[in-house]
Parts: sequence; structure tokens; C-alpha cells
Amino acid sequence: MAEGFIEPPQKKAKLSLKLKKPLCEVQNTRFSSPISQEVLAEAAKGVVPANTKKCTSWAVKVFYSWMECRNVQVPQDLIPADILKSPDPHVLCKFLRCFVLEVRKEDGTMYPPSSIRSILGGLHRVLRENGATFSIFDKDDPIFREFALTLDTVTSQLHSEGIGAKRNKALVIPFEHEVIFWDKGIIGYGSPKSLMRAVFCGIGMHFVLRGVEEHRNLKIEQIERFPSDQSLYSSDTYYEYMEYISKNNIHRFKDINTTNKCVRAYAKPDNERCLVRLLDFYLSKLPPDPPAFYLRPLLNIPVSPDLPWYAKMPIGANTLKNVVPEISEEAGIGVRYTNHSLRATAITRMYDSGVPEKLIAEKSGHKSLKGLRAYEKTSTSQEKAAGDSITCEKSFNKTDMSDKKPVLLDGMKPMLPDQVVHNFSGLQGCTLNFYNNS
Repeated sequence: MAEGFIEPPQKKAKLSLKLKKPLCEVQNTRFSSPISQEVLAEAAKGVVPANTKKCTSWAVKVFYSWMECRNVQVPQDLIPADILKSPDPHVLCKFLRCFVLEVRKEDGTMYPPSSIRSILGGLHRVLRENGATFSIFDKDDPIFREFALTLDTVTSQLHSEGIGAKRNKALVIPFEHEVIFWDKGIIGYGSPKSLMRAVFCGIGMHFVLRGVEEHRNLKIEQIERFPSDQSLYSSDTYYEYMEYISKNNIHRFKDINTTNKCVRAYAKPDNERCLVRLLDFYLSKLPPDPPAFYLRPLLNIPVSPDLPWYAKMPIGANTLKNVVPEISEEAGIGVRYTNHSLRATAITRMYDSGVPEKLIAEKSGHKSLKGLRAYEKTSTSQEKAAGDSITCEKSFNKTDMSDKKPVLLDGMKPMLPDQVVHNFSGLQGCTLNFYNNS
């Protein structure tokens, strides 16, 4: 190195570290936050419909009320406080037999058999939740054999006294009453409230919805118009309803491949009560981004036609529950229909029109024939025809029975109408051979 030359200092190498995001930070953008033990325990209970929870809570309340009263009256034979938590099946059977014989309503009258069954069903669910491995309804279990016989005694005695003999079913709305609702403006296009009611009734019948929950949980996106362009309107235009969840289909894990109920309502251009027309008008009067399908109607129609007819606030459950009863009361027809009457009316009308049961079940969402056929009602004309055949020299007209639909759901062959062979003549010297290929 030359004398007097100073070597320049060497530059330090820059250290560059490209740090990746922490793993937990990446996961937080993708996965849910860790759940609490309470949430985990609640999920382990499975899917329980809201009405089932209410029924279970009511059953436990009735049972414990009876237990407290009985323990005061019979202190020498106390019912264990934990009888529903860690039950001895022999002790449980003994007191369940006493319970079904002694239980009463708050007014002191006896429960009908259906209510007793509901109470016992709720108690059975609680027992299973608490780890019971037996079933109180198992007639083959010798422990609960006497309980089963006691139940038979109680229900038979109740029916002999007329308690529970008459079942309360939703009334079917005749066409003439439906016309009254429209003619009086109780349902229709005349006001926000009447329009909402008309849509409620139309959807309830055409899409065969249940009373309150299915209406309350209804979302705008569940009802889709085809074609979406509302300027196009013909007999081929329809709205399609897609069910998300219902009483008959709560979509447990085993139901992954179950098909959702899907129902169409086609336009009737010559009918002002057409559901497609009603929905077109109703949806056009909702505010932007509605929080629910049914919104609170304004008292009066806004001055500007561009303003919505409904407040951006969902209608409450109690208000929805009373839609059809209020319509009945305002009509002054002397009959009180319920929301479930819409579903019963739709199924009954399809039955009376000879619609095949398979198609009715697709629209109603029924999974069994027993539940579906409970809606099949004998018409007044059929009752009169049957009475005339007894009191008069008049043959019964089978066409009045409206029994033209084939049975398609239970594997049975369709019922064929009576075959009529007409008289004929003009054949001589012939041999006729008839073969039965059935």
C-alpha cells in the first residue's frame, strides 16, 4: 500500500428481514375466534326447534308444580328433587303413574290426552338430556309396562268423558269469504296495510306456509321473480319460493342431501288478485335494503308515488300472528280464521281439485301421507249426498267424492274408476274370449 494512502472504510452490509405475518394473525382473517365453553355446550344440545323448547319448558314447569303440591300433601312419600336428573327408573315409573292420574290444568279441569302426551314428551327429552338410557314410552321394557297400561287407562277414561274427543283444526276459508275480504277492502291494493295483508294471505296459500314462524323468518331473497324484468308480465311469469328451514326440515347433518322445498306461483294476468301482480306492487313499495320481508305499514299512502309505503322496521311476531284473525273480525263474518287456515285452505283446495298427492306434498313440504291426509276434509256437498242416500231413494253420486287423484306417495297402485261395460248387440255366431292380465 502506498505511503500516505488511507483505505476507505468498508460499507456495512444491509440486513433485510422480510417478516411474514404471525400465524395467528393470518388465521384470524380466515377462522372464527375461539368459542367459549358455553357456546360449545349449547351446540352439543343439537338443533331444537323453538316450539319444542317452549313445550319442554312448559312440561317441566307443570311437573315440578305437581311435585311440590304432592310433597306437601304426602310428606311420607316424597318425590326426589333430582328425579329428572339422576332418576331410578323404578322410582320414576311409580311417580309418573301418579302424575298422569293427578295432573290438572290451573283451573282444576283435566288435560286432554294430546296435552298429556306433550307433557310426557317434554319430560322424556329432559331425561335424555340428563343421560337417561331408557325410554318411558318403551312398552317392551318391563319396568315401564305398568306406566304404559296406566296411560291407556287414563286416555280411554278421558275420551269416554268427551275430553279430547274433538280435535281443534284450522278452519278452511271458503271462496265466498275470500271474496268478502277483497270487496270490503280489508285486503287489496288500497292502503299499505291492506296490501301487506293481501301479500301475506297470497304467500300463505300459494307457497303453503305455516302460521307465524315461516312468515316471520321470510327473507326477500327467498322469493325470486322469473323473469326479473318486471316490465315482462304474462301467464309464464312466476315467483319461486325457496324454503331455507322449516318444521319438517330443520337440516341436521344427516339431511345434507335433502332437497329444499321449492314452490312456484304463476301469474294470472286476467285476475287482479294474481300473486305475481301483488308481489310486484308490494316489493316496489318497500324502502331500500329492507331488513325483513314484512315491514310496518304507514298509516297513509305518501303523497309522492316514489316514496315507500312501509317503515324500515320489521313487523312484530304478535302482529303477524293476528293478521288473519283481524281480517276475519273486520269482515264481520262470524268466523275466526287463523294464519294456519291459509295452509289448510291451500291443501284442501288442491285435494278437492284432484291434484295428485305427490304434487300437494311437494308444495306443502309434508314427508308423510298421514300428516298430509289430515288436511283432507269432507265437503258439505259430500255430506249432503251421503245423507240423501240414506233418507231418500237416491243413488249416491260418486263424482261428488272428488276422489280422482291417484295415490303416489305410499307405493300403492292408483285407484281405477269403476269400469262400465255398455250393452251391445248385433253379433251372432261368435265366441268371445275375455282374458284377465292383472
